Amino acid sequence: MREVVAEAGVAQGTFYLYFSSKEELALALAGDLQDQIGAVLEGSFGRERSAEEMLREGIAEIWALLRGEQALLRTLHCAAGTKLHRQQAVGAAAKLLAQGIQAGDLRADLDPEIAAELLVGLVERSLERQPLREGLQQEQRYLAQLTDFIWAAIRKPEPGAVLK
Repeated sequence: MREVVAEAGVAQGTFYLYFSSKEELALALAGDLQDQIGAVLEGSFGRERSAEEMLREGIAEIWALLRGEQALLRTLHCAAGTKLHRQQAVGAAAKLLAQGIQAGDLRADLDPEIAAELLVGLVERSLERQPLREGLQQEQRYLAQLTDFIWAAIRKPEPGAVLK
């Protein structure tokens, strides 16, 4: 706790006026991050781009936002207090996916709610696991493969292709 208040430049008593514990502070930080993810996703609405462009740009923006927060993400992965904020991000992703399905850009058999939950979780877990210290080139390669993987799973199949 001393390190937290020293870094913030406030007295320990001041900290406790706002947060009852380190855990409460961590949940507040996680909530802020999830709100920012939701804002990135909701900012995609109404912009004239293909579903693939929205996906690639959205994941890149979220990646950039969260790339320095791996430790916080690991700490809070299962924390109950982050579920409401995470649902906001999942809800915004589900709206974008539904929009893509309706436009005919994404698989018609895709359930937007399930796909959104999987998409948000995959991006979060990738950020937790990816060792960003390997350098920018490796990070960009990882991000490109992650995005390619997601796009391959949700895009509308080519005519004549059979989904299994």
